[in-house]
Amino acid sequence: MNITKTTLDYDEYCTLVNIINEVCNGFYINNLEKATGFTKQTAIIFFKKILQKKGEERAVELVLEDSEIIFIKNSFGEIFKEIDEWEFETRLGVTIPEALKIRDKFKTSISS
Repeated sequence: MNITKTTLDYDEYCTLVNIINEVCNGFYINNLEKATGFTKQTAIIFFKKILQKKGEERAVELVLEDSEIIFIKNSFGEIFKEIDEWEFETRLGVTIPEALKIRDKFKTSISS
């Protein structure tokens, strides 16, 4: 099991929370496990883990396993497919280019 630390500013953290919430609760994803790597139950457990950081007001350090990073990156992919550009910023609080920059902060130990 490989562990990676990722630091987000508070706004980036809030965007991550919004994205995971959309994947878990916002819209239906056919075969969530195939699309993201996590079952619905595992995704919700991970969502609760991420929410434990709520209340920190500056940089938020996340200690993540590779499987969690893969889930995050796949969740971004699902968001980009499912949410139209015209509603993206309203639902997630950031533009698509801003979301791409946040997604790119997540690196596994097995990929760059």
